[in-house]
Amino acid sequence: MTDKYPNSGILFKNNHKEKDTQPDYRGDGMIICPQCGDKIKIWASLWKKEGSKGTYLTISFKPKDENKQIEGQSSQQETKESVLDIPF
Repeated sequence: MTDKYPNSGILFKNNHKEKDTQPDYRGDGMIICPQCGDKIKIWASLWKKEGSKGTYLTISFKPKDENKQIEGQSSQQETKESVLDIPF
C-alpha cells in the first residue's frame, strides 16, 4: 500500500492496547525526502485524547530502519568529536 502511494500511510485500531500510554491506532507509511529522493519507511502511532476543547489526536512517527540517520541529527560520535575540537 505505501509503495503505491508515497508520502502516505495507513493506521489500524490497536486491538492489543493494555495501557493508556500505548497508541489507539498503529500502522506504517513511506515518506520521500524532497531534497534527496530517498524513500523512508516509517512506523506511525496515533492516540485519541480528550481535552478542554474536545477530542483531539496526537501522532508519532518513527523510522522503520533505526540505523538510518535522519538529516539534521548528528551521531553521538560526531558530537563527541566536535566537542573535542573546541579551542579553550
